[in-house]
Amino acid sequence: MISGIKTYAQRFSNIKLRTKLVLIGSSFVVLTSFFVSFYVINLQKKLFVESFSKTAENSFQTVRVGMEEILSLESYETLEKIFTIAKNEKYFDFIVITNQFNEIVATYPDSLEISLNELSRKAKYSSPQDSTYLLSSPYSSKLLSGVLFIGYSTKEIREYEKKALTDVGVISIIVLLILITVILFVVGGITTPLEKLKYASDRIRSGDFTPRAGENKGGIEISTVSKAFNLMVEKLTSTQKELQKEISEAGMFVASILPEPINDIVKVEWRFTPTRELGGDAFGYHYLDENNLAIYLLDASGHGVGSALLSVSAINILRTESLLNTDFYNPSSVLSALNKVFQMERNADKYFTMWYGVLNLKTNEIVYSSAGHPPAILIREGAAGTNELFQLGTKNNFIGFLPNIEFTHSAFSLQPRDSIYIYSDGLFEIIKQDGKILSQSEFLDIICNSNALDLDEILLKLRKQHVNDMFTDDCALIRIKMK
Repeated sequence: MISGIKTYAQRFSNIKLRTKLVLIGSSFVVLTSFFVSFYVINLQKKLFVESFSKTAENSFQTVRVGMEEILSLESYETLEKIFTIAKNEKYFDFIVITNQFNEIVATYPDSLEISLNELSRKAKYSSPQDSTYLLSSPYSSKLLSGVLFIGYSTKEIREYEKKALTDVGVISIIVLLILITVILFVVGGITTPLEKLKYASDRIRSGDFTPRAGENKGGIEISTVSKAFNLMVEKLTSTQKELQKEISEAGMFVASILPEPINDIVKVEWRFTPTRELGGDAFGYHYLDENNLAIYLLDASGHGVGSALLSVSAINILRTESLLNTDFYNPSSVLSALNKVFQMERNADKYFTMWYGVLNLKTNEIVYSSAGHPPAILIREGAAGTNELFQLGTKNNFIGFLPNIEFTHSAFSLQPRDSIYIYSDGLFEIIKQDGKILSQSEFLDIICNSNALDLDEILLKLRKQHVNDMFTDDCALIRIKMK
């Protein structure tokens, strides 16, 4: 039973406030109407019964006095006059006259069949609640003496009770409807502003700061809350605009440090598509000397300001070659130095994956290393128009995991017209139209077969694979094309 009560209580707690108030108010009105109606009906019945009893008793005394006077004429024929008097009395039902020998000497109507013992018993315990209210009293005259019994029909009491019940019921229903209407109006005045306040809160939570709560409805208490809410939203909007402005400026700064395309001995171009103004992807390239070009791309965990700060910090260190005791011609040395500087415990548990390579333009050899990052893709054009694909990557852990781990690197000799693609994981983490994830082999086929296309066309081709026709993560793509 207790568990059942808890279940109903839980269900009630889940009901909307408007419904709760209406249910509570309506229940109170219904119960109040029931008790008031019950009280009014019983009060009216009591008053009517008292009136009935008084009328019957007065009638009885009138008949008894009249009978004693008529019988004083010492003629039994005068009994008809007694019956006539009785019949004219209100509520009259029947009359029985007995003599001093306890014998019934006259009845009206004549067809009445009742014994003296039954009359005496009923008269003793009779009340207006019975179907017949029986009164009795001894009488005395020169001609006759005995007991007078007169029965009064209580049919009108029943009819009055039914009528009172109907009248009170109709009035109660009308009053109930009026009160429920008032309750709905009052509840609406309370809940409507609260519902608008909730709607505004939901819209603000989703990023829309335009809704406002109504300040002139729901009484002074709700109005005060609404004004405070609107003031809070105004401050939030102002703060949001300032924050958005700062994020936009930060995004412009990130864009400003991205390198210019190169088109001389080697062609280097890139595309960057962040899902937010600030993301975790960053990249760059610069000449270490006239013959060696360093290329790097990293992807910080998470999104937003924290990830952007981490990636920009690492990129600036690489651009300025400000890692002490680091050989920037050696990818293993660079990754190891970065790993020591950017440990997760010092960067809010954030880490990043990375690909770093050095291309020697004199020997056409590229030395590279990757730390938890997808391998670069090398496309070599075949003589028959077919392309050959190689993956340039090493099995190293991501940057920031443990401080004293070793990193390895590899080398690969390039040929004229070779293309190298370095990219972030947002480029291939794609849910296709059929709900399946784009496989690695499908991604590699798209890149391999699109080598002759512009980078924008390659991105469009990949984006069209997505069920929503859009990338869900930051996308960075660098293409290095040997001449």
